[in-house]
Amino acid sequence: MLVEAMVERKTLKVAHASGEIKEIILSISRGDPCVLEVEEVDGHRRRAEASDLFECLVRIRSDLEGDGAKVLCNGARLDAYPSRMAREMGGGKKVYLMRMGEQARPEDLVNTFDEAPIEKIGSVVDQREYFVRWLQSAKPLDPRRG
Repeated sequence: MLVEAMVERKTLKVAHASGEIKEIILSISRGDPCVLEVEEVDGHRRRAEASDLFECLVRIRSDLEGDGAKVLCNGARLDAYPSRMAREMGGGKKVYLMRMGEQARPEDLVNTFDEAPIEKIGSVVDQREYFVRWLQSAKPLDPRRG
């Protein structure tokens, strides 16, 4: 169990393969290591530890995907991924929303654990593949645009 004083709790939704959407309680602890604990309605618990919260979420998502479920949050969006700085300095609590052919900008930064629509959610594998394609497509910022 996580130490209460350092834990942020958040309610998220999970979409199951049956189409049913259920709520989960997410306990978020940013430390060394970072820890995510998920408590499902049926009392089942899942836990992941990693160097940052985004990687914890990836591990939880991989586990849930094995059961045919998807977490409905920004960190699970197909078009979302944290920068190295967001991971190292911010612990993975924020991700960038990416657009093919464009560099990410500060205004594209969103909270990893905020709710996202189901149609934007991708698998862990698809999200990583999208990120690689985005890296290859992103053009340098035009300094004249400011």
